[in-house]
Amino acid sequence: RDVQLDASGSSSPAGNNPLQFYWTVRNDKARIYQPTSPTPHVYLSGDAGNYVFDLTVTDSKGNSTTQTLTVRLIGQ
Repeated sequence: RDVQLDASGSSSPAGNNPLQFYWTVRNDKARIYQPTSPTPHVYLSGDAGNYVFDLTVTDSKGNSTTQTLTVRLIGQ
């Protein structure tokens, strides 16, 4: 299964642009294409279950934050 993650609504409260994005996955069940994009495409292995992604966003001053996103794939 191919899905698209979306962090395009991210912003710097202080206006420190541009933002840099870095997506990672916590297990080997998914593959992230373009992990530095705010909207990467992801391939899920097809196994039902939770896929956990971490996104770190860094602003132009080096301030960063990391958030977690869980995608739940229901059986086919």
